[in-house]
Amino acid sequence: MTAYDLNYVWYNGSVLVQQMVLSNTSLVRILTAPFVTELANLLPLGQTAIGEDTPSAFLDTWATGFSSMALALSSGIMSPRATVKEQTAISMLVARIPKAPLAVLVFLTLLYASVGILLACMAAQGELARPRLCKVISAWQGWLRSASRTKTDARHP
Repeated sequence: MTAYDLNYVWYNGSVLVQQMVLSNTSLVRILTAPFVTELANLLPLGQTAIGEDTPSAFLDTWATGFSSMALALSSGIMSPRATVKEQTAISMLVARIPKAPLAVLVFLTLLYASVGILLACMAAQGELARPRLCKVISAWQGWLRSASRTKTDARHP
């Protein structure tokens, strides 16, 4: 069995192999160690491969099955590691904001604040003219009362 050490880049679901070299023999021993005690697992694999029609199909079935079985039986000793780029990456929140809506938002916010300040100044100056405002309010109240009486009288002759 041959094992390789490889460096790869995984980007948007596609893998690009950067470097691939033969692994040392200790890794091969680790991957094949389960077969010393689990030889019964090779029997169904052999029976499946024997059912193929051509020698190349036999080899393909055997190689695929053996590789899958070797990785499955020895996966318990392996642990996932972050790549070097993932280990050194600094995560930050980044948002792309279109300039025109941002400018409109800033402009309307400033307009809202200036209108609020203007109304506050007008209200502060209006405190001096309070008696005149009270006359206007009482005039409106009187007009509303007379209008409601006119409608009530029109309904009940």
